[in-house]
Amino acid sequence: MFVACCMDGNNQIYPLAFGYGDSENDASWSWFLTKLHDVIGEPPELVIISDRHKSIEKAVRTVFSNSLHGNCIFHLSQNIRAKFKNDKVQKFFFKAAKAYRVSEFESYMQEVSKVKADAVAYAMEAYVEKWARAHFPGRRYSIMTTNIAECLNSVLRDARELPVTVLTEYLRFTFQQWFHDRRIEAQKMNTYLTTFAHKMEVSRKERSLYMNAFAVGLLLISSQGQSLRSNS
Repeated sequence: MFVACCMDGNNQIYPLAFGYGDSENDASWSWFLTKLHDVIGEPPELVIISDRHKSIEKAVRTVFSNSLHGNCIFHLSQNIRAKFKNDKVQKFFFKAAKAYRVSEFESYMQEVSKVKADAVAYAMEAYVEKWARAHFPGRRYSIMTTNIAECLNSVLRDARELPVTVLTEYLRFTFQQWFHDRRIEAQKMNTYLTTFAHKMEVSRKERSLYMNAFAVGLLLISSQGQSLRSNS
């Protein structure tokens, strides 16, 4: 079964499409992504994250030619761990992959080099712009792995063995209930932002009350030894 999903504004999994196929190959992934493209089109700044399956990469280049493709850092980190058998290498790789600034990325990769110099070369060969947030040409936000797809697969694990028609009905019923419950919760919201975003905003505002800000430049401030880049 093929799955495409994203995150909604309340940080919840939003299923987009499901497809059935006998195997994962160039033809099946091209078919599935073509059907997905028929439904959602190709929105501006669209980013597709997947594991390093060659058929997915080929299909994305062909079907979503104007969109960006990124790799799941968890799958790559597992390969690194298996090859170099060192938890420190994996730890610093994760930090490097998640870094927002190139300077931070380089600092963590230097730590990787101190432990296993050849691990740096191995990671860079996997096209750094596909897994490092600091080098990614688009916006990945917090979506660095395919965890949401894995979570969806986990929910459907037992149902996958059902006949196709029964499985389809199971999917309809399950997500019908999901969206009903979310609609009820959405109706209770009385804030401008979603519940998830509002809580994050309140938390950051509360922390900022204990900080002293000092101007460094037009777009940069220093705050209690921390540098916070302005979004204005």
